Amino acid sequence: MEYLLANGQKLRIRAAKREDAAALLQMFRLAVTETPFLMTDPREAEQLTLEQEEAFVDGYRQSANHLFLVADVGGGIAGSLTITQSKWFKQRHVGELGIVILRDYWNMGIGRRMINTMLQWVERHPLIRCLHLNVMAHNEKAIRIYKKFGFTEHGRLEKAALQPGDRYEDLILMSLWVPDR
Repeated sequence: MEYLLANGQKLRIRAAKREDAAALLQMFRLAVTETPFLMTDPREAEQLTLEQEEAFVDGYRQSANHLFLVADVGGGIAGSLTITQSKWFKQRHVGELGIVILRDYWNMGIGRRMINTMLQWVERHPLIRCLHLNVMAHNEKAIRIYKKFGFTEHGRLEKAALQPGDRYEDLILMSLWVPDR
């Protein structure tokens, strides 16, 4: 899918490729320094290797039950979205959503477009019917976006994330049921 962003740049949402691993790793390492709302700490991100990132991408590419999208803006990666199907047989209908967008690309509709693309994939998926995600309670903008797509809150894990300055933050559990075709 290709879109024109308000800043005049072209956005292409596409499947991640192994060749994207270095750019994905660089994007992720930057993203974790730009927002406290990701679960990975910058020190942890710096420990990730190119080989690990390649294996991560390969794992998604080798399974029809997982999805790994990238937001390609002008040949660079501005964000990514993953759906990971549960490994448990009794939860094979469940996928977990993860999304990250670089700060320079916030408020341009990239996340919304990636979620729309993902939902089209889920609607065609033979098994996944329920999407889950965890979002930090203070990430009000993300919560509003998820709610616009129909995600509902199902609970909280109190003090589940430790933020800089030894400040604890709740995680909100949200899900979306995707009706059968």
